[in-house]
Amino acid sequence: MGRGRDGTNYEASADLTGQANHIGVTIEADIIKQKQPESNGGYLAVGFGKTHPRVYEELT
Repeated sequence: MGRGRDGTNYEASADLTGQANHIGVTIEADIIKQKQPESNGGYLAVGFGKTHPRVYEELT
């Protein structure tokens, strides 16, 4: 993925990392590379899917 539109690297974003781990477990992957989150808001930067602003305002 690399750099986002604003120059921030969202590869280790908490929301995208959590979603990747969830998908890995769902497909029963043998090995899942887990990264320590460094930022947040990658899901919004990708601009794909649905979310609610409250997720980032109150729930994180």
